[in-house]
Amino acid sequence: MYKRILSMIFLIIMCLTLLPLRAVASANIEATYSDGVVEVVGSGFTSGTSYTVRIVDTVNSQLKAMGQVKADGNGNISVSITTGVLEELENYVAYVNNPDGTLAASDNSIEGSSILYTATIQAGTGGRIITGTSGRYPSGTIITLEAAADSGYVFSRWTSTSGQFANANSASTTFTMPA
Repeated sequence: MYKRILSMIFLIIMCLTLLPLRAVASANIEATYSDGVVEVVGSGFTSGTSYTVRIVDTVNSQLKAMGQVKADGNGNISVSITTGVLEELENYVAYVNNPDGTLAASDNSIEGSSILYTATIQAGTGGRIITGTSGRYPSGTIITLEAAADSGYVFSRWTSTSGQFANANSASTTFTMPA
């Protein structure tokens, strides 16, 4: 009698232990990065369930961006997560979490291109930059610029070897990084 009870308890424990593993293994995702956005698509999720998608910098243990997605009637997900610049894709992981916070799926190798261009924003003699920051930006990024002339000076124009200004002759304009 005691052997049967112990066998039943053992069987119940095994079922409770193995069931969550089967659910995790059935979901999978693929993450792709381009121009400051990570696209996450996946299958094998529970239809109608909402999931949390996180993009994590594994080197610095920091959350880069997060969003929500609801699985469609076929158990598929598709979501765009705006991350901004990801310089070294190998340092980032995409995670999809169940509503209770447990891991549903992950992608340790986000695919894509992280080509960045350097923008140096500086004023000439007699002026200063009001808006705009030097840095590394992906192609197509639009940077808002504003300059002001000091007393006794007049703004002349913006210059660049590549990329495009909305109006190079205006002290307040935008600049689009080269493609």
